[in-house]
Parts: sequence; structure tokens; C-alpha cells
Amino acid sequence: MASDASRPKRANAGQKRTRTIDELVDGIFEKIDKPRKPVAKKKQTRKPRSPEPSSPSEAELEPAQGIADVGVPRAPKKRVVDLDTVKYTMNCTTFFDEEKVWMDADTYYLKNGFKAQEYTAKSIVAVNKRAERAHVDAEFGSCVVTIGGTKLKQLSKCLEDPTDWNSVTRMIETFAKEGIQNIRIEYVLKYEKKKKSRKIQTIDQIKDNEELDELDEHGDPDSPLAHKTKKVNVS
Repeated sequence: MASDASRPKRANAGQKRTRTIDELVDGIFEKIDKPRKPVAKKKQTRKPRSPEPSSPSEAELEPAQGIADVGVPRAPKKRVVDLDTVKYTMNCTTFFDEEKVWMDADTYYLKNGFKAQEYTAKSIVAVNKRAERAHVDAEFGSCVVTIGGTKLKQLSKCLEDPTDWNSVTRMIETFAKEGIQNIRIEYVLKYEKKKKSRKIQTIDQIKDNEELDELDEHGDPDSPLAHKTKKVNVS
């Protein structure tokens, strides 16, 4: 049997084994030379980015700039309208002594619009014919133009001159630029019977007429007013 002296001594349980410097160095190089296992990277879920605030546009800036003008109404923007395409409907009626004597209806364009002078001339001819039948004279009464359209309340305008159509044309052009559609116009001419003027007699004329009436009753040839009467001899 081997002697106890030849056996290597075992470290006591619990006794820490001290490592030499060479062992520490070798262990470090082993770790460096040893290939590392690839480590699976965790997928990182990206949070959606919040949209960056864009620079305000001109349209968004307009209300902010107009804060100081609160309570001040702004003028409506006028649309660009091709006036050559604007059209309107006309209904024309002429009355004489509350009786309809002439009428017309048609659609016109703003550029080559309603000929008020031509219609008035035809109306005067019709009125004169009716006045001759009634053995009276006619005179101008009134001319009323009423304008209406989509989203437009009816507006009435009196024309002192029935042929003055330029003022009505300007109104139609303004409404067209504001976007009013389906423009309708009522054109009403009225003529009346001419009133007869009464002759005013003086006091001397009234006395002469009374004396003439007495002369006709008595037939006095010596009367100073006899020369004012004419005797008609009936044979």
C-alpha cells in the first residue's frame, strides 16, 4: 500500500481554492477566443409617429386675422360669371283702363336682351286702337318691373320711362354675379283714359249765358244780346 505521505493532500471541504495569475489570464483568453452564440434580438414594435403640425394655410389664417373685425359684416365675394351666357325670362303685359290689350313672353340673353322700345311701340299701337273704339284719349299711367329668381325675394322697380332698360340690365348683371339663377322679370305697362279738363267761366260769362237763356225763352229782338244768337227760320 502506498504510504500516506505519497498521497496528494485534498483540500478541506469549504476551503476556497486560490487561482494563480496564470490561470486567470488563461481563462480570460479562453473567453475571448470562444465564439459567442448568436443571441436572437427581440423585435421592437415602433409606436406610430404623431403627425407633425403643418404650417397653417392662408385659409386657416383668415379667421384668426379677422378676430379684430368681429361684428363687421364682410362683403360677399362676387363670382366670375360669363355675362354672355346669362339669360332671363320676360313676361310682359300692357293694360288700358284695367283691360289687357297686349302681352309677350320670351327668354333673352343679357348681351342681346329685351328690346323695351320695340315692345312699348307695339303697346302704344294696341292702346290707341282700343281708345279710338271707346272714343276717348289715352295717356301713360305707370311702368313696374318685378325681378325674382332662385333664393331671391321679388324686387319691384318703377320706371318713369318705360324704354329705360339700362337700369334693369345693371340689376340683372349684379344678381348673376351673386350666383342668382332662374331670373324672372315681370314687365307691366298701364295706360289710362285721359281726363277731360273743365273750362272755368268768369262771372261775366256766366251772366251772359243766363241772359242768352232768357232771350231764347222770350225771343226779344231788341235785346242787346240779340246779336249773340242766331235765328233759324224754318220754312
